[in-house]
Formats: sequence, structure tokens, C-alpha cells
Amino acid sequence: MQENKDIQPQAEPYIVKSHDIHIDADYADWIADIKSRYLFYAEKIKKLKQLVSVNGAEKMHQVGAELMR
Repeated sequence: MQENKDIQPQAEPYIVKSHDIHIDADYADWIADIKSRYLFYAEKIKKLKQLVSVNGAEKMHQVGAELMR
């Protein structure tokens, strides 16, 4: 078997601290927007599940309309 001469030996892992990382402000805003939308809809879905379990599936269309507000 022939060895590949292009492969370099692995270096020791480099530990990165949070103060070593600097991200673009637009990227940080984008991530914050995604997080807020996720949390907003997660709360609505949680409420929807509670309403459906309490009121039954026949009210699901009414709750769906509420969800879209």
C-alpha cells in the first residue's frame, strides 16, 4: 500500500474562547431574528397544542386562524 505524501500530520487541537471570536453585526442581527421568530412560533405552537388537547380536534380550524394572526 502506498502512503499519501500530501497528508500532513494532525496538529494539536486549538481551543477557541468566546472572546476570540468576532462576528459581523449583520450576521448577529440575522441570527437574533431567526431566534426571535423561532421562539415566537414555538410559543404559538405550544398554545395550539394546549387548545387542541382541551377543546378537541374539531376546533382546530379556529385555532389555526388564531395562530396566523
